[in-house]
Amino acid sequence: MDPVPRMVSPVCLIKNEEGKTLQVNPEAERILKNISQPLVVISIAGPYRSGKSYLMNKLAGACGGGFCVGDTVEAKTKGIWMWCIPHPEKRDHTLVLLDTEGLGDVMKIEKQSELSILTLSVLISSTMIYNSKGVIGQEDLEKLYAVSEYREYLMDRESKNTQEDGEGVEPEVIPLFIWVLRDFSLQLEINGRPFTEDEYLENCLKDIPNAKSLKMQQKNMIRQCIRAMFPTRKCFIFGSPPPSNQTTELRPPRDLNEQFTRKTEEFCQYIYDNVEAKTLQGGQTVTGSILWKLLPKYIKAVKSGDFTALETSISYLAAEKNEKCIKSATNLYEEKMKSKSVHMESEFQELHDICMKEALQTFQRTYFKHKKEENRKYEDALKAILMEKKNSFWKLCEESSLKVCSDLIQQLAKPLEKALHENKYHVVGGHGAFTEEKNKFVSRYNQECGKHVKAEDVLQAYLKTMDNVEKIIHQTDTKLSETKKRKYKVDDVGDSGQLTDYIRSYQLESKTHQRLLIQVIGFTGHGKSSFVNSCLYTVHSKSFENHAAECSTTLNRRGYQLTESITIADNRGFHPMDSSVMNEIYAQLGGFVPLNQPVIWGENKHLPLTWANSSVPDLVVPVLICRATYCFNNKEFQEMKQFLKDSQKITKILPFVVITNKLSGSSDYLEGQFFQMGIEKIYALENYTVQDHDRVRQKHLVFLKFLYDVLQTVDFIFK
Repeated sequence: MDPVPRMVSPVCLIKNEEGKTLQVNPEAERILKNISQPLVVISIAGPYRSGKSYLMNKLAGACGGGFCVGDTVEAKTKGIWMWCIPHPEKRDHTLVLLDTEGLGDVMKIEKQSELSILTLSVLISSTMIYNSKGVIGQEDLEKLYAVSEYREYLMDRESKNTQEDGEGVEPEVIPLFIWVLRDFSLQLEINGRPFTEDEYLENCLKDIPNAKSLKMQQKNMIRQCIRAMFPTRKCFIFGSPPPSNQTTELRPPRDLNEQFTRKTEEFCQYIYDNVEAKTLQGGQTVTGSILWKLLPKYIKAVKSGDFTALETSISYLAAEKNEKCIKSATNLYEEKMKSKSVHMESEFQELHDICMKEALQTFQRTYFKHKKEENRKYEDALKAILMEKKNSFWKLCEESSLKVCSDLIQQLAKPLEKALHENKYHVVGGHGAFTEEKNKFVSRYNQECGKHVKAEDVLQAYLKTMDNVEKIIHQTDTKLSETKKRKYKVDDVGDSGQLTDYIRSYQLESKTHQRLLIQVIGFTGHGKSSFVNSCLYTVHSKSFENHAAECSTTLNRRGYQLTESITIADNRGFHPMDSSVMNEIYAQLGGFVPLNQPVIWGENKHLPLTWANSSVPDLVVPVLICRATYCFNNKEFQEMKQFLKDSQKITKILPFVVITNKLSGSSDYLEGQFFQMGIEKIYALENYTVQDHDRVRQKHLVFLKFLYDVLQTVDFIFK
């Protein structure tokens, strides 16, 4: 909070000049309007020349100077004087000390001004100190009772608060009342029983028992009104200082007795510890800037005696302050909302919630607290404004995002739109090609930044426009595929042309798999890669190419697209057969190891045979490659037999066996061994190689028959 403007001495707060009305001193106004801290306001009243200024100076910690004191019968203080200092113990609070004009000055012509000063001090203060000499007398009680108009206003409000259920009704904040008795020389005891200072005060304010006369009843009414007007009370009694020709205020501390000094310190410490900041009805803490605005209204109310108008004035003041607080909180909300970009509606809502919470907290810290119903009214007004701002921000976000996303889609969808315009997807396999291109478009769209809140809505709206187009493409593709299947029927398995057309046009009938994956497995160096090259060569009928890197060790699991629906995979070869190698082969067969990634033996240990990755959309056909010159011993025979059974468990298809290099050895014996292992489909053949790839009809026919049998087996399983 802002520091308190330095005041080296008190200034007049309320001028009380003879023949003129009470006025606020402009110099004091300038000081107050620059204090944003809560004010702890201590005012003192009482008969003139009773030592009021001395107590105020002690509270200010002044060693010299301060409030004016004197040693003559002339009253020194006129009006109300103010001294603002940092509070000695309450951080960020300002202690405001008010020394009022003494009561009972015989030189005064206008006695009404005394009542006005006293009433003003009650209105302004957190604590009202009444300072008098000797015992509490009836004259002092009557002076306090004389604050009649304000007293009646308070009593009227108290009555209303009692009658109503309390909802929306705030009690009036009444200052703490302290009676200071100076030069008290009597013993504090009644009927031999010692009394405390506070008990003495309460005893003096008690009703006179058996008050039957009108005069006694009036005295009791005065006591009752004082008790009602000051419900919280405290008393300090100062004994007489040692005799001197100087007043107490002008004596050096060494000339005062220890008891008097100790009582003064006790009085000051009580004020520091117990007096809170000045608050208004509703709990609003009064700062210097608020008191500056209230002072003219207080004076007007005291002058006219109409304190209900004061309540209206405070309502106007609250309205003025709260309108500014609403505007400030709204500006804070707007700044916070503009400071961060959001990409989804949920992010926008989260940002709004955070900014709205911070704006409401700021408002609640700074707003002018008044009546409960008015407080709620201002807070509800702020919430309504913030919701309007939220809707405006959301509309701007939507409009900006819609334009960015629409422009982006128009740009990214050009290849797809062009292909649609040229009917490129109205062919066999067109739906798959369309889906692939659409997915590429979606991926590119999602990778772009800066789309913000309408990104998903705009994308889905565009894809929705493609639904009918995709439906037509799918219907056309299905119809053409069925026609093609009927057209490419194999009547003669010895006709390589029919076999080639059938394989090229083959469509997988399984609804749960997207492609047929021929998994080529086998011993290292037995011709797996050459077999893959040969299949690609015979189906595509193009020039021979060494796709599978023949004559090099296959360490990766690579896939090659044979047709639109068929992929052939060249897996890493094994030798010898052991558990770590077999587990890795099982992982490849089950789709656990992705295509086109390195295969490291021993990574997949202790895998159950039922673990196959069902999420992989491949229908797997296992094909074992074995060279004709190979011969299994008894141990290897049993291991291979078990391996082939396990492969069937994983893929649900009995493995095919291809014996390569049939001219280099006796393939009949090896075929017999595989038959004994339970294998039904065995093919002995010679691979096309890099050194020998001249087209040979019979060679072509063997590979085509193998692929045809694979497809027939797959169709048989799903039919």
